[in-house]
Amino acid sequence: MKTLRCRVILTALLCSAASNLFAQSQVFTPPDQQILPPSAQFSVSNPATVTLPAQDNRSFLIEDEVNYALAMEQGVMPPAQIARPQEVNYNLNNSGTWETLPDGSRIWRLRIVSPNATDLWLVYDQWRIVKPCELFLYNDDRSMVLGPYTAVDNWDGTNVTPITSGEAVTLEYVVPEGQEDIGELSVMRVLHGYRHFNNREARDRDALDAFGDALACEINVNCFGYMQEEKRAVALIADPMGGTCTGTMLNNTLQNGDPLFNTAFHCLNGNQNNWLFYFNYESPNCSPNQNGSLQFVIANATLLMSHQESDHALLRLSRPRPERPFIPAYMGWYRPDIAASNSYGIHHPRADVKKAHEDYGAAVSTDWNGNWPNTHWRTYTDNGTSEPGSSGSPMINSGGYVVGCMHGGPTPDCDPNTQEQAVYGKLATAWEGGGNSSSRLRDWLDPNNSGATFAGYWQPQGPQNDSCGQPGFETITTLPFSRSGSTLFAANNFNTLNCNTNTSPELVYMMQLPCDHNVTVSTCGSNFDTQLMVYGVNSCMDWVWLAGCNDDFCGTQSQVSFTATGGQLYTIVLEGYGSSWGNFVLNVTGTSSGAQGNAQCPGYEITQVPYFTYGATWCGNDDVNPGCQTFDSQDVHWYWVSPYNQAMRARTCFINFDTILEVRYGGACPGTWSAGCNDDYYCGSDALASTVVFGASAGVTYYIHMDGYNGAEGMASLELGAYNDDCSSPIIVPSLPANYGGDTRAATDNFATVIGPNSKEVFFQYTSPVCQTLYINTCDDNLTLYDTGLEVRTGGPCPGTTLVAFNDDACGNNGLKSNVIFNAEANRTYYIIVGGFGTSEGQFMLYLNGGQSLGAPAGDVCETALQIPSLPFFDNGNTCCMADNYTPCVGVDSREVVYNYFSTSCQEVTVSLCGSGYDTGLGIYGGVCPNIAPLIVCNDDNYCGGVFTLQSTATFTAEANTNYQILIHGYSTNCGNYAINVTGSPCVAPTPAAVDSLVILANDGTDDAKLFWNATANAFSYQVYYSTDQSNIVTPANLYLTTTSTDATISGVLSNAQPMGFFQVVALGSDGASLAVNTGDMLPKSEAVNSVELQNPHLSMTDVIEEQAYLNGK
Repeated sequence: MKTLRCRVILTALLCSAASNLFAQSQVFTPPDQQILPPSAQFSVSNPATVTLPAQDNRSFLIEDEVNYALAMEQGVMPPAQIARPQEVNYNLNNSGTWETLPDGSRIWRLRIVSPNATDLWLVYDQWRIVKPCELFLYNDDRSMVLGPYTAVDNWDGTNVTPITSGEAVTLEYVVPEGQEDIGELSVMRVLHGYRHFNNREARDRDALDAFGDALACEINVNCFGYMQEEKRAVALIADPMGGTCTGTMLNNTLQNGDPLFNTAFHCLNGNQNNWLFYFNYESPNCSPNQNGSLQFVIANATLLMSHQESDHALLRLSRPRPERPFIPAYMGWYRPDIAASNSYGIHHPRADVKKAHEDYGAAVSTDWNGNWPNTHWRTYTDNGTSEPGSSGSPMINSGGYVVGCMHGGPTPDCDPNTQEQAVYGKLATAWEGGGNSSSRLRDWLDPNNSGATFAGYWQPQGPQNDSCGQPGFETITTLPFSRSGSTLFAANNFNTLNCNTNTSPELVYMMQLPCDHNVTVSTCGSNFDTQLMVYGVNSCMDWVWLAGCNDDFCGTQSQVSFTATGGQLYTIVLEGYGSSWGNFVLNVTGTSSGAQGNAQCPGYEITQVPYFTYGATWCGNDDVNPGCQTFDSQDVHWYWVSPYNQAMRARTCFINFDTILEVRYGGACPGTWSAGCNDDYYCGSDALASTVVFGASAGVTYYIHMDGYNGAEGMASLELGAYNDDCSSPIIVPSLPANYGGDTRAATDNFATVIGPNSKEVFFQYTSPVCQTLYINTCDDNLTLYDTGLEVRTGGPCPGTTLVAFNDDACGNNGLKSNVIFNAEANRTYYIIVGGFGTSEGQFMLYLNGGQSLGAPAGDVCETALQIPSLPFFDNGNTCCMADNYTPCVGVDSREVVYNYFSTSCQEVTVSLCGSGYDTGLGIYGGVCPNIAPLIVCNDDNYCGGVFTLQSTATFTAEANTNYQILIHGYSTNCGNYAINVTGSPCVAPTPAAVDSLVILANDGTDDAKLFWNATANAFSYQVYYSTDQSNIVTPANLYLTTTSTDATISGVLSNAQPMGFFQVVALGSDGASLAVNTGDMLPKSEAVNSVELQNPHLSMTDVIEEQAYLNGK
């Protein structure tokens, strides 16, 4: 049995001296959203560089290990060191260089180098940023950019900035033109990191540096499904002298978002005002163990209370959440002095990603090393352990309440024969603490003195207008409009808008008014420094133009005035200057600006297509009567002078009333002749929309009238663009020869063609009635006026799964026109795409013709196989156009067409030729071209719709990451039109024989693992798989053995260097080989049981039953 180690060892953090009060927000912006400093936008000189004395990382690592050993011999758990401090004195006056930029602003830059450092972070003894000055920090490759820091980030004159990777960091201070007061900035300390804090992969490559690789028996928090809420409250603490601790956000009885953070008293050393708090730092998955994100960081806090006897300290963080979109949770607490029946903890051992451990037994009330009786809880860790850096982490009882704060524990060694302890200071003791507000929790956790014995877990949510489309999102449709609230838990969604370079949280409101209005949007009365932006938009996130923006109008609050067009959508963004947040007041007022701007002919001019807007008929006039409907309503108008010869489409899609749409031309508005009129048209699921397709001629003015049926009024979108702009409406070519004029300038870039991946393109569609050779080109010097690109595709729906032909330049003397020639299959649909080289666009003339077939088309051999990229898939064709290249399984002398399908996951696939026009044959083959083998399934005749027919159907199991080839042919020498329909469904997961029936034991004195499992009904044999990758266990390469018994010994597996290993046992039927390749015999599916175990050689039990199973096995 396990032996109990009785000595209790302090888990301590050596903290640094410096007493500050700061409340600053900090943000690391990922590269795809980085706000770049001015030096990235202008040509500037190299910054001044200061180089600190070289440090020996190896000696630090060795020194740490020696100190750890000496401290643990004395019963003290040492701090987990990650850096060494170096005192400096760099400020705006004595260091760095100033430079004036072309826009008149000045920048001060200083590059600090600490040779061989893996990470750096800076501590400041002077910090006063004056609005509108800004500070940026970045490493040499700018993979990490911090800032901009603004006046909002000022505190008490001191500060700290987060840890950056690499041996160099550059400070860039920006002073706008004309700004006289430049503020103050002075670096007092540089932390030389030597543990690869920002780069776990680099840690793993460093044989001597074990930092970040917590003990093998530590378990990632994401291995525990029931801890997914609590983990959001736990953060890693980085001290500016180089040590680490853990702590937890705690709720109060007011549940008002006060950012109270609980950690250990022994983590304090006077400099907690400059701590960094890293939230959400965890491996994304249970396994494999991966580095987490370090972008969710808050800098600095204020100490509220501390109590040595219970080892509790409570701080107020500088803000309640990091700037990146992450909202920490607030843990509940339970203050009665009652022992937990079982408990668990979440922590950051050795500053590693977040781990967790479980204690299945009851806690025991105890003292601390012979002092302060009954002030602590002793627990016995059954699953996982604790290490340096775990100090301050929460003890959580079975109800999910915090009842203690980690003070110490044993020397961790992951020995399964040793029952390890963890000792927590009681929250019950700290509640009254030393009898005053600076030494007890009561005043802070129960600020209204309610007498509550507990507070619940709380996960704050963002406000309802935090982002587009969330539940409760409001759209302003009438004025005046007023709202008030807080941006406290809003997200920072937009960093780089037109007049914004902020990192503050923001709220988003939509506005759509029925008529033209002069609108004023104001945040006057808010209690923080705000900014406002208003955009004209197509949808909430599809922003088109800036209608107005403002920073300071009424003090530090904001106001924007603009003219809103009736029916047009607008987005209002309310946020803080810099990183500020607070309580806001939003008022939107306005007055009607008179008659609707497009109520009278000719209305608004459309100057560019594709065009999208919203229109409202409430404020229109009934001055145009549509030609397709007698009963109409009020109308609004647009006009467009076409520069193109192109098939165009005008339509209403996003509507709240029954629209009528007419396009007219000739003479003055409303136009003499109708180019098209429509009442009802299905757009999506709405049958009351309208559409008009018309052939536009260059130089002609077209009048577009939006009306309502039988008195209907409301709002609707209006779109105008090329009719064949995308696959939803290609121009159908009914017969050959044919020619079509068009212009890609009216289109958008919807598809990445081979010739011009970023060019605009239009689509045509032609179904060949016979086997023929097709000739398609844009070879016309007079009517094709740009560098074209042609592409032809086929297979499935538009744009086709298989590339048939493409060409850039091939028209004789004029090398910028395109020409393709290819053999077409009867009954097959081809998609012709006209685009441009690069981003070229313009007018074209497309010619199509056919002639006698000159050969077999695509799909005749496996080298040109028609591709099936995903399921379901449907296609048509004709095998008579093909040659007899293979010896298929039904008609050895028949012609065949080849399809290729690569399965990315296990699928039960059915291939059906039902609906074909001749006596078909079907073969499913494995292999990769040119090898069409082996044959998996063959079929001649089968049922179609319950009737036995001459068409073929086959079903097979497609294994993951495996290639298959499908040969459609005929009985004997038959050929003809065929239809292929391929469907799939995921393979049924193996059914466990019994939940958690697999038991894994470590053989004493060996590196062998002994496996036992319950017998499975009808099993013929069992396959045992072993892998270090949980997501990839059952593969041929991981098959360890096959056995007919229900136990196995896996020799030497616990000596593997990987910290975690995974076993899976699969029960097979009597024909194991058939199970793997053929489901047609209706054999039973495999049944499996799984277990995740830790190596070297500790075993991880998930509950008391498994623990007992382990003991019984021993």
